[in-house]
Amino acid sequence: MATKCDSQTGKDSPGQPATRAATFLSTLFWIAGFLLLFIIPVSSPLIWLSDLLLLIGFFPILLAWRPAWTWLLFGVCNLFIGAVLELAKFLPDQSFPVELRLVRAHMADYHCPVVWLFVGLIAIIYGSVRLIKNCCRHLRKHRRCSPSNRPDCS
Repeated sequence: MATKCDSQTGKDSPGQPATRAATFLSTLFWIAGFLLLFIIPVSSPLIWLSDLLLLIGFFPILLAWRPAWTWLLFGVCNLFIGAVLELAKFLPDQSFPVELRLVRAHMADYHCPVVWLFVGLIAIIYGSVRLIKNCCRHLRKHRRCSPSNRPDCS
């Protein structure tokens, strides 16, 4: 059930046009990323492009949803995945069971750790800026509405 914009916070509900547009744009990025998985060969220098499109597909949804902590969590998770992908390249084959050697080879061939690290850093920087901005806005609002200034603020 779609509801209207919340008058106190100004946030869009799931039925609002901004949320629909973000969902549609994210879906387009994800479809393009999945299609490129089947189009770009492993030996191509553009193999990183599908991962980039899949990760950027989260940006419109994160932009539509206002809390900054989601950006920080998304960034930390991407940094962790990028670090694991980078680390897995340097571990010897003997440290993996035979079944996981194929998975490791697939991860090394198809997933560029730099993309995950870059997107993670961008998300953390943007989330931090957004968090600081929201905290400053909150502090300014509560400083104006402190009981010593105006007793009628709630």
